[in-house]
Amino acid sequence: HAQEGEEKYAFQVYEQMQQEGVLPEKSTYVSILSTCRIHSMLTECKCAHARIMVRQCGLDLVLGNALLNTYAKCGHHGDAWKMFQDLHVRDVVSWTALIAGYVTHEHGNKAVNCFDQMQLEGVSPNVATFACTLKACGSTGAKDKGREIHEMIIKEFLHKDIVIGNALMQLDEPNWYRPVYYASRKLSTTERNYSTTEREALGMVYSINKFRHYLLGKKFTFHVDHSALLYLVSKQELTGKLARWTLLLQEFEFDILHRAGVQHAIADYLSRLDS
Repeated sequence: HAQEGEEKYAFQVYEQMQQEGVLPEKSTYVSILSTCRIHSMLTECKCAHARIMVRQCGLDLVLGNALLNTYAKCGHHGDAWKMFQDLHVRDVVSWTALIAGYVTHEHGNKAVNCFDQMQLEGVSPNVATFACTLKACGSTGAKDKGREIHEMIIKEFLHKDIVIGNALMQLDEPNWYRPVYYASRKLSTTERNYSTTEREALGMVYSINKFRHYLLGKKFTFHVDHSALLYLVSKQELTGKLARWTLLLQEFEFDILHRAGVQHAIADYLSRLDS
């Protein structure tokens, strides 16, 4: 009934099965929550949520995402955010549900902030995430962010990011950079599975290791085409490889400036090389 859009009959069967002592399975709740989401049935969603909490030994990711998605699509962002916070594990579905809810109810800036945050936490966007965030950029007039995401889509789906590349440049005159050293290498099989932010941060670490004798003791500037890196070094409570890399970077004195991908021609070309 739920799949056929017959939400009235779906809820009648749902109530009847419980009256007869048949406990709903996880798939039953997922179907009911899907119906609540499509038809903005917030009261029914809250009832289902309460029953899940009574009868389940904690929420798993599937049910948690279903509840989060429903609250977000119904425009109850407070409940959606609390549900998101309660998830012990958050995957791309969790983040995309939150972003999509913000976009649907015209909170474009919050959607873009979530997009940046998910990458800092090492979660790679999928096609749906990109589509929702681009819509958020359009609604808020964030042209530069839209262009950046466009570049990310090209990298993610057209070039596979099999190589990282960078260039050491010296500023001889205002706006005149003289090349000193070019470097690039292939990503390992493991590195190819990194999130976009992790791969971009890896490029920074590769740079300081490669050009260490040039950079140590001197202040320099990273020009990056991924804006999430601007906040990486100042972010609190980093974990895993990003935390280790940030510690390595603390040995150096540097600034990070964002440069759109179309202006990042040299390093961008090196990252497209296949060997």
